[in-house]
Order: sequence, then C-alpha cells, then structure tokens
Amino acid sequence: MSIRERLSGNEAAATAMKQINPDVVAAFPITPSTEIPQYFSTFVSNGAVDTEFVAVESEHSAMSACIGAQAAGARAMTATSANGLSLMWEMIYIASSLRLPIVMSLVNRAVSGPLNIHNDHSDAMGVRDSGWIMLFSENNQEAYDNLIMAHRIAENKDVLLPLMVCQDGFITSHSIENIELIEDDKVKEFVGTYHPEHYLLNAKEPIAIGPLDLQAYLFEHKYQQAQAMKAAKKVILEVSKDFEKLTGRKYSFFEEYMLDDAEFAIVCMNSTAGTVKAVVDELREQGIKAGLLKVRVFRPFPAEEIANALSKENIKSIAVLDKSKAEDIYTNMIKKNASAISTVISNIGDDEFSLDGFSAYDFVEDIAIENEKHLNKISVINPDLVNSLKSYCPSSKKYHVKKMEIAKNIPICVQTFNDEHGRFKEAFSQAIAEAGFKGTYDDSVRYILIAKFEFERSDTTDKKTVRCRYNAESYILDTATQHQIVPFTVKGRESHVDYDEAKHKAETAMVSKIKKDFSKAFYDYIRSSVTE
Repeated sequence: MSIRERLSGNEAAATAMKQINPDVVAAFPITPSTEIPQYFSTFVSNGAVDTEFVAVESEHSAMSACIGAQAAGARAMTATSANGLSLMWEMIYIASSLRLPIVMSLVNRAVSGPLNIHNDHSDAMGVRDSGWIMLFSENNQEAYDNLIMAHRIAENKDVLLPLMVCQDGFITSHSIENIELIEDDKVKEFVGTYHPEHYLLNAKEPIAIGPLDLQAYLFEHKYQQAQAMKAAKKVILEVSKDFEKLTGRKYSFFEEYMLDDAEFAIVCMNSTAGTVKAVVDELREQGIKAGLLKVRVFRPFPAEEIANALSKENIKSIAVLDKSKAEDIYTNMIKKNASAISTVISNIGDDEFSLDGFSAYDFVEDIAIENEKHLNKISVINPDLVNSLKSYCPSSKKYHVKKMEIAKNIPICVQTFNDEHGRFKEAFSQAIAEAGFKGTYDDSVRYILIAKFEFERSDTTDKKTVRCRYNAESYILDTATQHQIVPFTVKGRESHVDYDEAKHKAETAMVSKIKKDFSKAFYDYIRSSVTE
C-alpha cells in the first residue's frame, strides 16, 4: 500500500534518494536545488542511510567525485541547477563517455546572465547533446517516480549511461503537493543492487579508466555510446512497465492529453504541462478541440513516436512551448542535420574513415537515413533546406563519390617478406597507385599491406628442365581493429633449364599479376564497401 504524503519537489527527490540509498552522494549547493543535498545530508546524519556524503567546494568537484565513485564500482548521485551544471560541463561529457550510470537531479533554472534564479530550461538544453539520458517531470510525483526508475534505466547492461531527472525550479521544487510514496522495501527491491561488470576496485581485473583515445578508436567508442542511447528507448519502456505493475502509474516517452480528436495540439515539457491541461479543458468547454503532447523523455529523443502522434489527420496546427529560446524547432532540426552532414562529408579526416568497418562517415549517414524517411513530411516547412539535405542522403551519388575520394586519401604501407630484391613491394605499391590510392613507406599508419612469397623447386618429367612453383599471399591489416581485408593470392609455375632463370621468370610473372590483378581486386573491394 502506498504512503500518502505532502512534499515539495526537492523533498520528493531527497526522499527518493534516501530510499535508493546510494553508495556516494557528492554535491555543492546552488539555488533552487540546494534543499536536495540539504535534506539528504540530514538523512545521513540521522543514520537513515549509510551513504558516503561528500561535501565538495564546487559543482565541478561534485561531478568529479561522482565519476570517481562510480568508476570504482559505487552507485553515485548528485543534484544541481543552472550555473552549477555549467561548471560541471567538462565532467558531464566525461561521465557519459566513460559509460558511468550516475544519476543526477537537475532542478531547472535560467543560466546567468542576467542573473535569474527562477525557471527556464537553458541549463538542461546546454547539455542535451552530452550523452546523458534526460527525463522531465511535470510535478513532484513525477520527479519522485522518475528518480526511482532512473538507476534501473541507467545501469542496464545495454545502456550504461548517466541520467538526469529534471524538474522546474521553484515551480515544483519548492511547491508542496500531495504525493504517493512507495514503501522502502519495495523501492529497494525495484531498484536492485548495483553490480558493475568492470570497475577500478576489482583486484581480479586491473583496468584503466579514461585513457588516451586517438582517431582510430574515438569514433568507434562514440558509435557505441550512440547505440547505447538508442537502446535506452527500449529499456525506458520496459522499466516503465515494471513501475506501472508496482504502482499503477503509467509512463512512456510522452503523455497524450485529449489528443485523439484534437485539431490544435500543444507540445511542452515539465510543469508547463499542468497549466496547459487546464487550458485544454477550458478550450474544450468552448468547443475548441485542443490537446496536449507532454514530452517526458527528451534524450533519447522519441522523434518517430512524436511525429506519429502529431501526424493525425484531424490535427490542423501545432504549438510548441519552449523554455529555452532557440530557432524554430523544425527549421533548426533541418538546418542542424543538413549542416552536420555537409560539413562532415566535406571535411572528414583520413583517420576518421575506415576501409572495412564503422567510420565517422557512417555515423553521419545514419543521421541522413533517419531524416530521409521524413523529408516529404518536412518539405512543406522549408523546401530549400530539404532539397539541400536530400543531396546528402544515401540515395544520392554524392555519398558514394565522396566516400571513394576519402578512401583514396588513406595511406597504406606495404610490407613484404622473402622479397630479396624488393620487386614485389614495388609491384604492390604500383598497384595501389594505379587503383588511385595513396601508398606510403611510413609503417606507423593504420593500414598495412602484408605480403608473403614462397618458391618451390621441382624437376620436370624429362629431367631436362626445372620448375619453380610460386605462391604469394597478401592481405591488408587494419591495425586499429586487427581485421584482415582484401585477401589476394597468386599461384603458378615457370620452367627453365636453369633454376635461377626459372625463378626469375616466376618473379616476373608474379609482378605482372600483382600489378594487373591486385589493382583491380583492391579497387573493387573498396568500391563495394563504400557503396553498400
């Protein structure tokens, strides 16, 4: 049976933290989130929790302490607002890139200046692309519920990303509302115990956290991070279903309020939704069919689901209420994606393109594929921008042409074995050049062509001549992934009365085949991988 209480939003957040009982809480006070660590420190002092409370000298240090604790294998939480989040900015990105499922209560407040301690969403929007999951809360109940669900989402093995629960400063953080709490034992069971797979204090698995991540690896790790964010959508729904079974309270990516037959839709987040619901009710009484779509999950952004919800034939117009002023949401989305795709296609570096696997280019291509699905719907808003974007979609030849140009600029080093006179190394280098690609003698590059040659002597049946059988095997090694690509084999035999002459003829035949056949095989392989 639930517990009826009257709590402010900050009290609700602190109460959820008490029931979760994390291993470490590090915080520095800033209005309007000050009360959360203040209330929680009281729980620590009274022995209600056994959390290690770390009172630091700044928000940057608060997030740093949480990163250290979570990396060591502890469950860590914090709370902040506005300029405090801004001071954390460096560490916010580090927390997500290290895949540390820290949970933060963010009480939204305007970022200075001019100085204003009241509510807008500029703090949250400032870190919207930092790799954190972002849940928004209409009221105190949702702030509490979202925190209870947070660790289950963030700590899922398919996710492992930090998560922030947002509520509006003062509007909910300092307003007292009726709220239904879950019993402590049920919260403990629902949240579960944190069992990280990899952590610093595991003596059986010594690891380093946050090492140097150069070009060959950075984008692959960022890709994994992006995939984790995609996976979070499924996990959020699964956790929400379990939460509904426990409490009867239903959550999804967003809430639809009288939207089924609405002709006029309003989209908003957080506490504004409560006011909009009242307005919708009043408009309905006047015969105006208004409805609301309240966004709860902002990252990962449920774009397709929202588009479907707002694509009903009866909806004539949509109003978006934004508490962080930016460009028009639709135009800005198109501009941002078109600009990003165009820039990366034009300027992507050699080290950020892979001949055989994921690359920065493919990451941008994913964006284009997603947008290509919706271009026809968006074109009525800004056809010029849409036409620009279409030229960078996978259906455009510009993709494949540019990818081929990039691939040709990637240096490939040639290493040969049993190549006494260096003829085979020269032949492979010429074949690479004839295919239009770039060779190099620098063996520190990412791609190295490795070739081995074997010769075998045998007598002919009439014993008048000798044969030289030859065999050459080669492949290109991607030193970043250890993948072997473009396998190539040359076999044959040559005869002569003198073995040295037979071997010379064999070498000449091999050189000719390498120049002719490898050049074509190499070009065809790269072209096929680029145009897939």
